[in-house]
Amino acid sequence: MKLRTKIILTFSMIFIIAFATLSYNAHTTIESSLLSAGLSDELVASILSEVGISTLILSTIIGIGAILVVFWVSSRIALPLRKLDSQLKSQRVGRLLRNIEIERNSIDKDDEISEVVHTINLMINRLNKLELKKDEQHAIITHELKTPLAAMLGYTQVLQKPRMVGELNPKQEKVIEIINRNVSELKHMIIDLLESQKLDLEKMRFEYTHVDVTKLMEECESHYQNIMQEKQIQFVNSTKEKISVTTDRVRLLQVFDHLILNAIDFVPNEGGKIEIVAQTKDDDIIFYVKDNGIGISSEKQKEIFKKFIELDTHIIRRHGGTGLGLSICKGIINALEGKIWVESEPDKGATFYFSIPKIRKKIEMVIKLI
Repeated sequence: MKLRTKIILTFSMIFIIAFATLSYNAHTTIESSLLSAGLSDELVASILSEVGISTLILSTIIGIGAILVVFWVSSRIALPLRKLDSQLKSQRVGRLLRNIEIERNSIDKDDEISEVVHTINLMINRLNKLELKKDEQHAIITHELKTPLAAMLGYTQVLQKPRMVGELNPKQEKVIEIINRNVSELKHMIIDLLESQKLDLEKMRFEYTHVDVTKLMEECESHYQNIMQEKQIQFVNSTKEKISVTTDRVRLLQVFDHLILNAIDFVPNEGGKIEIVAQTKDDDIIFYVKDNGIGISSEKQKEIFKKFIELDTHIIRRHGGTGLGLSICKGIINALEGKIWVESEPDKGATFYFSIPKIRKKIEMVIKLI
């Protein structure tokens, strides 16, 4: 039961009980006084009837007034609490928390609710400071991890060049290849952590240039052909239109990298197929990466763009990864003023869509202001 309803019911019951008690006592007292005055029973009954009607009218007026007063008082209590609840629920997980702001008039600004809001804001500020310290430390650690990895990658690549360090036997070549592959995977994981951190702190940089989308799609197709051939996956670029847009080319490719590599992981070993498309629709450019993989249930689709979300634990063990790829895609597309979503059914593949506006909304707003 809501707080306001509880308050109104409580005070209404108190009023009814109090009024009934006082009315009964008053009725008894008046009746005794009239009878002691020697008045006839008919006259006493008539007087009591008139008194009762007057009392009923007066009590109704007082009752309505009391309910209005209780309603007003409860509003002063319940409304700020509802606003407080709404603002707390609207806080986004994974981002710095915002201070709670509830407008209070001069009468209520020093009441208990304002004190509660002030205390909550103190806690939010402390949590934000701790979160920033944690994020800064996290960024430093992940950045420092890249330094030894770069050296390891460099030396494994040197070892794979016979002219520089001499010939390796087949076993040695296989070991070096395994080391190189695992170091590369670890490097990508660290990059994902850094990119996710930049998005959380809103420090990711974007450089907007004129992008030939049609050419970009052709580059994507060419870049992944070798990987697709090795894994015997059919890779198709179905883009038909000539499209260009002003956006961040590198970030757009980054989103495609995550989505395509994700699709590679989940298509079947035999008969795997991945399709990429770019097309215009109204004021947007729609991209999609479609696969014939294991698909995603409707329940998981609601959570899939959140951090560290994977389809299942056995899939994590089989495919690895940080679980940050799709959340990074969402962060980049949001920053590019677009949207990202998925359509899928279990065992029927998945299609990841994302859109970006043909004209950036921020530029459009500036033009209108000019």
